[in-house]
Amino acid sequence: MNEKAEEYIGHQPRLIEEWHECYLNEHKKLGYVATLKMPEGHQRFWGLNDIENLLVYSKKHQKSDVYLSLNGFAYGDRSVSSLMQGRNIGIDVDPPKLGLAVKDAVEKLKQYVMQGRIPNPNLIIYSGGGIQPIYTIAGGASPKMGYLMHYITIQYISLLRKIGSDPAASDLARMLRMPGTVNTKYGVEVKVEIWRQLEYSLQDLYEFCTPIEQAQKRGKRRKGSIAVFTGKEGVKTLYSLNAARVSDLQKLVEIRGGDLTCCRNTFIYIYSFTVCLFLKSRVDTGDFIQPILEQIYSRTDKPMKKSEINATIKSACDDAIEFMEAFTANEFSMRGLPRTLIKPMKNETVIDKLGITADEMKAMRTIISATVKRERNTESKRNKRREIGMRPMAEYNEERKEQREDKLWQLQQAIERYPNLSNRKLAALLAVSEGYIRKLKKKI
Repeated sequence: MNEKAEEYIGHQPRLIEEWHECYLNEHKKLGYVATLKMPEGHQRFWGLNDIENLLVYSKKHQKSDVYLSLNGFAYGDRSVSSLMQGRNIGIDVDPPKLGLAVKDAVEKLKQYVMQGRIPNPNLIIYSGGGIQPIYTIAGGASPKMGYLMHYITIQYISLLRKIGSDPAASDLARMLRMPGTVNTKYGVEVKVEIWRQLEYSLQDLYEFCTPIEQAQKRGKRRKGSIAVFTGKEGVKTLYSLNAARVSDLQKLVEIRGGDLTCCRNTFIYIYSFTVCLFLKSRVDTGDFIQPILEQIYSRTDKPMKKSEINATIKSACDDAIEFMEAFTANEFSMRGLPRTLIKPMKNETVIDKLGITADEMKAMRTIISATVKRERNTESKRNKRREIGMRPMAEYNEERKEQREDKLWQLQQAIERYPNLSNRKLAALLAVSEGYIRKLKKKI
């Protein structure tokens, strides 16, 4: 492992005592975690000093659908481009879609851990309809290592595919259900268990993956081998772009409602090639992309024959593995690769072959035209100026309103528990002024 890699993945693991320490602690304080309350779509951001308020918020909304981000972001912007600190790797597992009971999936997961196929999760969140294994990263990870977190996530999704892991839930900006709230679809409380107190380094988690630099046709590590991350710049560039491309291609299917009349076979090739860069195996790639294959269709063509789909996947995976072998032999550099070698497509080529429109690009991170890229750069500069001192009044007022509602709820709880407390003591208890307590009481 070189010095750059060690800088980002060599933090000393510590013990966690409470589930929320996986999201916020003195070593995970760069940026803010976000909550999303549905169906209102109200999003809030929480920093290290907000831990108690976050737990109060969870209790306040314990009958609502609330989601919590896995990682830390710049205030007000939960997008991968605003990632400030990687904190957790989470897998969304939905056993019922495979006809499995949740308890059976949990037992299967325990078997995988005992067999050394996957590390023991720090947390298991029981989301109502499924489970969410969470692996917490010691000291957090630099945004520069986001691509490695995405790589590990896709590998783990593949390892857990037989118990219903969701391939579409690999993006670092996604959110999973928050413990203490409720899954209203099932009317079930979201619960959490701590399975392992000791945090992981990224290297610990990476050791269960097929090495990034290793192109294996069967996608299996030799028994007893250890995947050691090298941190090569070319590897970082390749996987940063293609991690975003996996998410963008999934988003395209969602935007079009599965209708790929124009380019179904081409899409399967591009998607298979991209996923195979992560899984290094035709079999694993075929299993991983199966949920997407079940969603796509064409309004004019007859259903594709299974043999035709398999031939497309095989062709894409053979090309991807051949590229990885050449890329590795070339010291992880694109420069100097044979012209006849099939490489990952340029964004312009993907846009052209899949007929991606300007409106569709608005929902994507990396499959965008030069024009859209310039527009985003302009918007990014505008947002930075806004952060310096031009924060929108509507955003400011919305935050103040939510804070006031939280304090009002806290005051109601305090009065119910301590009905004889004076305004002065209530103010001290809630860490506000006595005058503010009097104003809140008028609203009760």
